[in-house]
Amino acid sequence: MGTGQQFTVDVWIEPVVTTSAFQFDLSFDPTLLMANSVSRGTFPPPSTWFFSAGNINNTTGQISDVYGFKMGSGGNSNPGSLAIITFTSKYKGGTSYLPLYDVLVANPDGLSLPVALTDWHVTVETPTPTPTPTPTPTP
Repeated sequence: MGTGQQFTVDVWIEPVVTTSAFQFDLSFDPTLLMANSVSRGTFPPPSTWFFSAGNINNTTGQISDVYGFKMGSGGNSNPGSLAIITFTSKYKGGTSYLPLYDVLVANPDGLSLPVALTDWHVTVETPTPTPTPTPTPTP
């Protein structure tokens, strides 16, 4: 990806049992990326789930306290996106890892479920300087 480009990252879940709540934090390299927003994904149906976009700190490179839970009984067992995070790459090249941490997924009884995480990263290409044209004298 080039510098100064906007892109999205989906935090995806593929539950093997009914899920009724989730929570996560995510970190990123703030010298390479700026987090713009966190929005509801496709996993929790909007009419029955509460969603919190959490807090973005572009100084420390942290998105914290993103969570959602089912209001009432039941849950969801279909795969989908928990949240969609929009970033903008800064004008510097490099690789930023996007690890999730403090991840919690719970069933309708409030019991924590085991979670397997996949590591992510994004690479921002180093900008290529634009050559400055040299004026040529006219005869």
